[in-house]
Amino acid sequence: MTHTVARLASPLAAIAVIALVGCASTPPATSVTPAPQTSAPTNPTTPATPAPVDPPSSQPVSTPTEAPTQPAANAPSCDELLPTDVLARAFGGTFKLNHSYSPATSTPEHRIAENGGVACEWVQAGGPTFALAAGIPGESIVHAGKSEASRAGETSDVFGPNRTTYLSGPGGSIVDVFGDAGAWIHMTSSLLSEPGRAASIVTDVMQALPS
Repeated sequence: MTHTVARLASPLAAIAVIALVGCASTPPATSVTPAPQTSAPTNPTTPATPAPVDPPSSQPVSTPTEAPTQPAANAPSCDELLPTDVLARAFGGTFKLNHSYSPATSTPEHRIAENGGVACEWVQAGGPTFALAAGIPGESIVHAGKSEASRAGETSDVFGPNRTTYLSGPGGSIVDVFGDAGAWIHMTSSLLSEPGRAASIVTDVMQALPS
């Protein structure tokens, strides 16, 4: 009986030893702590660079100027229209053509010149100027000129019954003469205080205008 118990105890002891050895040889499991995740740094938004602004220009702005009035291709020159010796015979003294003369805008001289006529000015030595514009500017321009001259002055037949003449301005210094063929002569000068002295001028200018 004792031997039987001993035989039974031996296998049980062996199993117990094996179990203990197995437990001793298995290393304990270690827990791994994950490394903390770091997010990639976010690049800050780069502010937009403003476009360069040109500084104000110091150059002066050019103002368009009015082009000088050009006569018609067949219009006579000032010397052809009224030679200086005709002026000298009419008023005395010596006259010189003012080549830089340009009539002011909206004046009768300007309207005549810009519609195919000629506008000129002569300077008497040591004296006043004599401005004259002449041409055949067209029916509507002539009609407007007559209306304006009639309102400004009085009629005269100093240059003949076939020419409508208006005297105006201080001391009769403005003379408008309208011919039957549509011609318009506009004269301005203090020398015209005696308009009859300009009779030869009117005759020569009317003949010089293109028919």
